[in-house]
Amino acid sequence: MASLAMMVLGCDSSNIISEDWGPPRGFAEITGTIRHQSGAPAIAHTILFSGCKPALASVENAVTDGAGHYAVRAWLSPGLPLLADTVHVTCSVVIDFASPPVDSLELAFSPDSLRPVRETLDLTIP
Repeated sequence: MASLAMMVLGCDSSNIISEDWGPPRGFAEITGTIRHQSGAPAIAHTILFSGCKPALASVENAVTDGAGHYAVRAWLSPGLPLLADTVHVTCSVVIDFASPPVDSLELAFSPDSLRPVRETLDLTIP
């Protein structure tokens, strides 16, 4: 036990290797409302943006609120040798982890995190 304490105390954080690819290269936001065919808001449904092609972007998942609204952020992977405003990524839209996708969305990106490209996608589900 004493040798373990000596090893922990002897660690120097300057020897830790970490990879930092930098900040994301582009930014987008997706908002919308999901409703049932009856017109009622779809409450507590998970919306996923998956299978994005080309696979350059990360997109959050979200759960709809009491009015059926959702909001997610998307960003281009750091370290890409691309200009954010030239990249377009198409993602499948899935509700509650079910297949098949209910829609698809093409995302554009802004290089400015304070001014992301904003997309709106409203959906109707059974």
